[in-house]
Amino acid sequence: MYLTKTEGFVIKSHDYGEGHRIVVIFTKDIGKVRAVAKGSRKTKSRFGASLEPLSENHFLLLRYPNKLLYTVTGCKVLNAHSKIRENMYLFGYGSILTEGIDLLCAEEDSAPQLYRLLQQALFDIEKNNPSSSGWLYFFRLLKYAGYRLNLFTCADCGENSLQEMYFSPENGGLLCKSCNLKEHQSFRVSE
Repeated sequence: MYLTKTEGFVIKSHDYGEGHRIVVIFTKDIGKVRAVAKGSRKTKSRFGASLEPLSENHFLLLRYPNKLLYTVTGCKVLNAHSKIRENMYLFGYGSILTEGIDLLCAEEDSAPQLYRLLQQALFDIEKNNPSSSGWLYFFRLLKYAGYRLNLFTCADCGENSLQEMYFSPENGGLLCKSCNLKEHQSFRVSE
């Protein structure tokens, strides 16, 4: 039996059984983990609203040998990010970030740098321009996962002066005007 104390963000959760919930947590020390929160859907649950998406918590996680899931035995809210969860526009940006982590990070692969980036991005989304903060973090997440985008030269021909730019996911970056005419799926972007 292993007991771990760590900080983490709730990425997502889904119902499990009568009163339980399986929670995906992005932790500071362990990385992404899946844990069962027993009784968390019941009205007298000791976890209450602490397992809501985007909330940052202190977790006490228990793992038995030969088991895939951790068990949440304790949870205390550090930052609920309620301003983000109350605004659908802000929640959309927060969800993009946590979905990116869920898709690109392996289970139990510690990534303290990404954890700090997520903390900063959620803080920026609450306080500043959510669009620029959210996308900046998402591009950093892609870079960390090995998907580096070409944003300074044409991804097709290498042209340096990109006055009229088009983003092509297929090519992994920006295209100049002449390369955009070569039947790439792309869309115009501003400087």
